Amino acid sequence: MDIGKSMKRKCLAIGIILLFVGTCIIPSTANNILKNKLFNENEQFIQQKNYVKIYSPINEIFFEHLYPFENEEYLILGKQKPQTHQIPIPSSTLYNITITQPLNNDIFRAGDTILINGTIYSWRFKNYTVEYGEGWNSTNWQTTGISLVKDGKSPITNSTIARWNTSFVTKADFFTLKITIHRKTILNIPFFEKLITFLQKFFPNLILIKEKVTYVKNIYLDPTLKMGWPQRLHTGYYGTMMEPVVCDVNNDEQMEIFVHTPTKPHKIFAFKPDGSSLEGWPVEVTDDIGYNAPLDAPSFVDFNNDGYKDICFSGKKGIYIYNHDGSLLKFIDLYLSSQPISEIVFADVNNDGHFEIIKKYNPWDPPINGDYLAVLDSNGTMLPGWPQLFYDYSEGGVILCLSGESVPAVGHFDGDSDLEIVVAGCRNVYDVNSGEWHFEGLVHVFDLNGSVLPGFPVNLDGIIFSSPAVGDINKDGYDEIIVGSHLSLEDIYFPDYGLYVLDRFGHNCTGWPYVDLNGQGFYSSPALADFNDDGYLEIVASSGESHNTLVFNYLGNILPGWPQPTIWCDFRSPIVGDVNGDGELDVLTTAGDGVVDPGAGGVYAWSIDGIPIEGFPKVTEVDAQAAATIADIDNDGTVELIASSNWDLDITTEMLKHRGSIYVWELNTGFTQGTMEWPMFHHDIQHTGKYGLLLPIFRH
Repeated sequence: MDIGKSMKRKCLAIGIILLFVGTCIIPSTANNILKNKLFNENEQFIQQKNYVKIYSPINEIFFEHLYPFENEEYLILGKQKPQTHQIPIPSSTLYNITITQPLNNDIFRAGDTILINGTIYSWRFKNYTVEYGEGWNSTNWQTTGISLVKDGKSPITNSTIARWNTSFVTKADFFTLKITIHRKTILNIPFFEKLITFLQKFFPNLILIKEKVTYVKNIYLDPTLKMGWPQRLHTGYYGTMMEPVVCDVNNDEQMEIFVHTPTKPHKIFAFKPDGSSLEGWPVEVTDDIGYNAPLDAPSFVDFNNDGYKDICFSGKKGIYIYNHDGSLLKFIDLYLSSQPISEIVFADVNNDGHFEIIKKYNPWDPPINGDYLAVLDSNGTMLPGWPQLFYDYSEGGVILCLSGESVPAVGHFDGDSDLEIVVAGCRNVYDVNSGEWHFEGLVHVFDLNGSVLPGFPVNLDGIIFSSPAVGDINKDGYDEIIVGSHLSLEDIYFPDYGLYVLDRFGHNCTGWPYVDLNGQGFYSSPALADFNDDGYLEIVASSGESHNTLVFNYLGNILPGWPQPTIWCDFRSPIVGDVNGDGELDVLTTAGDGVVDPGAGGVYAWSIDGIPIEGFPKVTEVDAQAAATIADIDNDGTVELIASSNWDLDITTEMLKHRGSIYVWELNTGFTQGTMEWPMFHHDIQHTGKYGLLLPIFRH
């Protein structure tokens, strides 16, 4: 035999083998790199200009810039434009698994059928499988309820891969999906495997894949979620708290859920109890497109006396009033230079049977020099004596808050039949020693004619972002003002920030204030209720850095069983009502989420003695910052719990989902109107902040 020819044949054979291996296994970089663009917002806080300070409660950081803003969208957010990060999927034509739904730590109602969507293919495709495992760290894989498209024997491109019927889940828990591609291969002969292992020393990108596995981690299934929920809403950027408010606006004996999203333009959504959209909604506020024009939680009142509640939102250019069908009923021109993030208050201040409109705003005229309070009649006409300046920042600057400022309240303080108006906020303080300005708190009480009641305004230590609660806590026949203050802006100041109770003369009531130096004060607003039916009101409040919720009696004593910890801060407000059906009042608050620390956050609930209520916390995504609401929205005699998360996040990859979620849970507890003493933020759907003034939940 010709040895040369034999060697040539062997070399040719090896060459063919290497060519085959290289073609089939070595990645083709020209065609096979899949790039997944993830938009992450990097918070870049603006360097000091020492004129305007903006507070970001997400990380409790203040940052500054000149005011008025040259670029409002950029500066209000305090962030650079989203940066694009390219995260390559392993470059290979051999396989691709891309799951677009569900995402890591998505929350679903147990009992629903979940669509698993995406793309799945490979070279020499054989089949794919989808399995699930129960618990935070799944190890036991099962297929109950999972049906594959075409039995998993065909590749899928941007479509449904499988359906997962979760009706077998009876207890809320975390689950992980395991998606596997199986490939046909002729390279399973030991000789070739050894050859590939040898060649990988010289060609690191040379890979031999028989199967590829992808996981969708920590999906949370909750059987107490109401059918049709949660609803996921695109939010664009992180903005406001997406607070849901409920009201029967179309007189169908069921309540609709309203919420706005800080998109561009803003959208206002209205959902029926089953999660479907109310006819005519959502609506876009197309002439109010700046992110710094926060449409906050709606208020409800019958503007035109037609027997239907109208939906009222605060926008940058004024007040928007919508009919129940989504048509614009009225616009009240209140053009603003910079909108305070606070709700509209409606109350019959002069006791004439007609409501007045109470609204914080910043006017163009007079020149921009502070925050004003306006009181208008139901036609939108400014009443005599108004507006009134309550926060003068012509010297020292202005502090704004990204997620919510103090909402006014009403109460009885001077003995007549009229209501007085309470507004809390900030004041500028000049330090003669340092030569610098800093920010502290201020509380005004105005009469209907715009005059300030004797003893007011009252200076308080610490910045006030919380909304005052008003009620007669000590049975003296007059209302008291309960308000929390937060830590001062600069670390060099150590004020007595905490929880204050002021009488009608502006004096501290007996036993108050409660000083909270370690807890950094109270960003959250208080709630009032009479837990033991003795006529004296208890006060529920959540502190800051200490992440505690407390219940006080009217003398400032903390009740037994309190405080109770939460995973994160309660930024908005506790609420009070019976949610376990024992006829006693319970305390609920929102804090953090339950997907970063499994089951540890979301909506908390305790009995009055501080014992956690079974079935809580109700798990949300990141973060449950808006206050929860308790109501019987579908008129079936049982309690529903409504809450939201406003910054949904994939905690595995830290990818923003650019959405928020609205949740409705069925508590299977009898609804009793009389126990709903503080069932939502600022007490009622007119945001009066006054205990006992109106029924907490309205039905026409």
